Amino acid sequence: MALTKTASYLRRPLAIIITGGLLLGSAACSGQAAKPFTSADLDKLADNPACTETQRLEGDPNFYGAAAGLNCVRESAKGVVIRVYEDPDATEKVVSDWAELITNDNQIVYGRNWFATGPKDLLYEMFRDYEKSGPQTSIPAVASLTTEESNLSLCSSITYNVVTDSLTGTDETSLAPYFDNYPGLKQLRTDIVRTATGAGLDKTTSADAYLASIFLTRYDSQIKDFCAAFS
Repeated sequence: MALTKTASYLRRPLAIIITGGLLLGSAACSGQAAKPFTSADLDKLADNPACTETQRLEGDPNFYGAAAGLNCVRESAKGVVIRVYEDPDATEKVVSDWAELITNDNQIVYGRNWFATGPKDLLYEMFRDYEKSGPQTSIPAVASLTTEESNLSLCSSITYNVVTDSLTGTDETSLAPYFDNYPGLKQLRTDIVRTATGAGLDKTTSADAYLASIFLTRYDSQIKDFCAAFS
């Protein structure tokens, strides 16, 4: 998405949608062999001087499996959003949810299990050494989630929203339907809120749904383990 210092990228879907792609070598044009992009490369990209601030994610609230990510925030220009997934074919299952954000000014590069969005020139610069398709203004072909993947993704999205709402002071009564539909969610919410508060979640972060959701990705494996029972 087009990420600026004040932009929010974590939307709150209660259903998850889908997409896909093939890898193309990009560094070959410079006579250098392109290499696969992995989550281990996020640290290198985080040091890019174009990023005035970086936000690391240890999961994707709207995805059924393990993931990592980086938001490259720029002071007064569009930034770059990067997501990498453990599932080797994840891209075709996730990026359609970002389709409306892909424009001439906010393009996409991708591999089979990762994608990034941002300004075309910056995407070229950041990903020039990696195997990829793009930058381009259209998303790859769509693939459907299995029923199990869809149910787990939905549970994960709801759980993140419930915990975030609890941190930002949402009325408890409005969360009751989710507690009814997902037995054990209320206790999980309580446990994560208590742990997050003890782990350095400050008042500024907890009061901002966007920042709180990023912070909560450190509990992604705990959330996914809980949701496995409802998949």
